[in-house]
Amino acid sequence: REAINAAKAAFLSDDHIKAIYAVLPAWGMHRMGDTKTKVVEADEFWSSVLDCRQALAAMRDLRLASMGGDLQEVLDGPLREAFQQLRVSVSDAMIVANSKVLHHLLPDLVPPIDRQYTVRFFYYPQGEFVRETSGGRILWRTVQIPSGPDRQYAMFADMVRAVRRIVASPELAAAQPLQEPDAPFNTSLPKVADNMVVAFVKAKGRQLGL
Repeated sequence: REAINAAKAAFLSDDHIKAIYAVLPAWGMHRMGDTKTKVVEADEFWSSVLDCRQALAAMRDLRLASMGGDLQEVLDGPLREAFQQLRVSVSDAMIVANSKVLHHLLPDLVPPIDRQYTVRFFYYPQGEFVRETSGGRILWRTVQIPSGPDRQYAMFADMVRAVRRIVASPELAAAQPLQEPDAPFNTSLPKVADNMVVAFVKAKGRQLGL
């Protein structure tokens, strides 16, 4: 919430960028051991954010819920530029790390994306959320991320458009919003949509005993 508040009050300030870098490990972006789920060094992260300052500033006041045909212009222009310039993780799966950073830079425009929930929800039919082993054990199906920055950006843009359909829906507009302290993670409409996706996938897992 500190990073989200800084995005609105102190955009691209030292405190804003520092808060984003600090939140990444808490969101599962830095694990011990021999794994590529690690953030880059702070100096590299910091400079990559500032390198796309102009593109980010152009999107600062945009809100996904109110965008129509102009969303495609943003996806083709400044959002693509920022996505591909950011250096966040040593992993090749830049869609996860970069979307989480972009969400904390532009919380009203960009939803956070991860493998377990977002990609599974939007890219796998419900009947394929899980798989059964030869021994009859039910496990989550491994979620695949395409290789290469262009293909990953195409997936990212596809999910941004999908989340826009959720946050711009009349059903969500008619819902009574929950406020803190009852809903501390409802920090923006894209995050509300993300919370709904996470809850849906978790519920499906519980139904299957996961």
